[in-house]
Amino acid sequence: MSDQLQSKLSKSTLVPLGAAVAIALSLLWFGVSVGQTMSNQSNAIGNLTEAVSNLDTAIGTMNSTGWTKQDMELWVRLFKLSSPDIAIPEVEK
Repeated sequence: MSDQLQSKLSKSTLVPLGAAVAIALSLLWFGVSVGQTMSNQSNAIGNLTEAVSNLDTAIGTMNSTGWTKQDMELWVRLFKLSSPDIAIPEVEK
């Protein structure tokens, strides 16, 4: 059996075997890196989904409590202080 193996493996077959191993390792590395990238993207999507959910909850809370006239007046005063060149009408109910 060693005669058959020895006859199949020679200096001429080492280069194709080396190329095959290099291609296999390259494909394995590519697969791992794609998997990590997909995992990172999945985590980022999960984080964005959570952020949107938090914003939706905050907006729902703001809509359910509503703005009082005092809240609007305070907001107008703060806005006037931060942007004195903009004309802002008075708050009406």
